[in-house]
Amino acid sequence: MVGARLAPARAAVGSVEESGVTAQLGGRTEFAEAIDAVSTIGAAQLWLGGNGDGVAGSAQALIEGGLGSRGSSPFVRLGLAGELERNPYDGWYALEAPTLSGGYQYHGDGTQSFADSMHFDVGPIATLGLAGRAFAAESHADFVFAPALGGRVILMGELVSARASYRHFFESSPIDVVQTFACLDALVGLCLDGRLVRASFVSEPGTAPQDGVAWALGVSLGLGYATGTK
Repeated sequence: MVGARLAPARAAVGSVEESGVTAQLGGRTEFAEAIDAVSTIGAAQLWLGGNGDGVAGSAQALIEGGLGSRGSSPFVRLGLAGELERNPYDGWYALEAPTLSGGYQYHGDGTQSFADSMHFDVGPIATLGLAGRAFAAESHADFVFAPALGGRVILMGELVSARASYRHFFESSPIDVVQTFACLDALVGLCLDGRLVRASFVSEPGTAPQDGVAWALGVSLGLGYATGTK
């Protein structure tokens, strides 16, 4: 899908709160495939824009490949993921490699019905966070070589797609990240996405960390079509 995105965001750390809405242009794409016993998934997006407070943008990429077949089957996949999202109020940077996901998947075979066009998978996910930073107002929380555990569910089909994930990064001050996405693509695409980060944020070197929450939402409208599996 390509189009426009409105993205409200809010960060609260201690008594400091900041919030606002940015406007962005860009697009996103994703796929899932199962050929013989090989299962692959991928996603990418790029949005750029801002408001009177500053520049905003988001870039994400995910690729995984491994074992899994059409129909109902267990799966296991290795991959890597990168995210860079920033606005004047909060942000999230992360480079994770490798990623390891597993669980149960259903991958349809055709487009005669929604079930035929559908890819669905659910299960735990483990990653190594090579480096990352969460921003909230004027504060931040970092991780370096931090393992993460969580879970994820993905649905792709004709006209619709959705994804939700949770990851807990094991740092000296743990970081919890929840991300969601849902989209209706029927030539005109309407998508909703969200990110919530809970962590102990530091405003200046040597200062005591403070618990805080940063979240961002996105509502995008544009042109797109979800084909389902073939």
